[in-house]
Amino acid sequence: MQTLRLRRGDPMKVALNRALNACFVICDSRVVTFLFRLLRHLILDLDTWSLMMPVLEQRTVHAEFIHQFGLEFNFNAAAHAEDNDTFSLTHEWQQIRPVLECLENENKVLQSWFRATFDDIRSPKNDFLNAEREDNRTFE
Repeated sequence: MQTLRLRRGDPMKVALNRALNACFVICDSRVVTFLFRLLRHLILDLDTWSLMMPVLEQRTVHAEFIHQFGLEFNFNAAAHAEDNDTFSLTHEWQQIRPVLECLENENKVLQSWFRATFDDIRSPKNDFLNAEREDNRTFE
């Protein structure tokens, strides 16, 4: 329906990839909530929306996102669809990062995907520790 586009080097891309990967492996409610809030923010943010080359109205994409997210992750997205709270990546990342790190340490496939994400974004030869150091610089 709609392709999400972010600017190259946007730290939200790293956060999105890590949260989405974790949700594919383990459906931790904290990560699902973070992912929902991040995606909702990206859909409703006018700057990000303009990058997407939309073919449908923003409200239509938002409504479909709410419906599909609820189905995909067994999450009551409709209850949070109209929340007016502001999403701050810096603040929310401080809360979710330890959860993601724990999940990544427990699940080797997440480490591999994390490495691949940074290989794609940063450099051709990153190991998990170097990627983690890069992650620290990205969000702090």
